[in-house]
Amino acid sequence: MLFILIGLISGILSGMGLGGVLIPLLSLLSVTQKSAQLINVIAFILMTILVTYINVKNKLVEIFPSIIFAFFGVLSSLFFSFVACLIDEKILRTLFGFFLCFMALTQLISFVLKYKK
Repeated sequence: MLFILIGLISGILSGMGLGGVLIPLLSLLSVTQKSAQLINVIAFILMTILVTYINVKNKLVEIFPSIIFAFFGVLSSLFFSFVACLIDEKILRTLFGFFLCFMALTQLISFVLKYKK
């Protein structure tokens, strides 16, 4: 039941453009970091396919730049998923935590600068 709730929360927030919540939510349930990242990738792929279909159908996508971004995104994802398999679980969790803090800080700075005027 808790996994269904987390899936719903993640889907709602992702649909509103707020990604990156699934891994921390799964970590609260003591799911290993690597498993949480795998579950996140699977969910992300499925959501991306659906959103891409809707946006292409509504003619909101520039095809050529999207193909270039997707190509290099897939290449780098493949490479770094192999790298992640080589990294210890605790180190990977720590790196992900630092990444989340960095992203939160950049969002906060962006928000402050936007509304400072």
